[in-house]
Amino acid sequence: LTGLEARDGDLLGEGRQRQREIQRSLRLAIPAPRCTIPGRCGRCNLSLVSEPGDASVLREGVCLRCIRPEMTSDVHGKYLLSAGGTQILLWDLETGKYRSFAGHKTHIWNARFSPDGTRFLSTDLLNKFRLWDLGAGEIIHSFEGHTKTVLAVAISPDSKHIASGSLDQTIKIWDTESKEMIRSINAHGGNIYSLDFSPDGQML
Repeated sequence: LTGLEARDGDLLGEGRQRQREIQRSLRLAIPAPRCTIPGRCGRCNLSLVSEPGDASVLREGVCLRCIRPEMTSDVHGKYLLSAGGTQILLWDLETGKYRSFAGHKTHIWNARFSPDGTRFLSTDLLNKFRLWDLGAGEIIHSFEGHTKTVLAVAISPDSKHIASGSLDQTIKIWDTESKEMIRSINAHGGNIYSLDFSPDGQML
């Protein structure tokens, strides 16, 4: 019995050691969470958001959202959209030149190209989002229907539908042509931070 008890103790010790190793591996694999620190961002006026140990946020008084702006490229790899503060820039990757798009009054949260690269969507801290004409540099339409900030947007592969997700915990589907909302989905029970369509456009 003494031998069995000793063996059980060895197995228990090995199990605890293995558990500690797994926990350590997970801590190394999972990025450290962003934290909210006292104060307001000097650009977007939201609570300052920082990475642990990142002194630049405190020094500059500008949050991580504004220091590291949203960026996305078109499907052909010719253009790049960058958004920070209230400004959107469209970069030509061949020439390095850019065009600016004005229209947002608050911090831009997200920007996405349409699949054909002729239009793009943008969201800010308000409860609406915008569809832009890339060539003309003008707003085609402002979509309203959410009750809180729109965080995520996506356009279907055939460009016929737009999906939007919000802090109001709903996903809304819009007809791109008529600009009408055709469906509202309330299934998450939480904020919607990211959206994308499947390649065939049948799933979201």
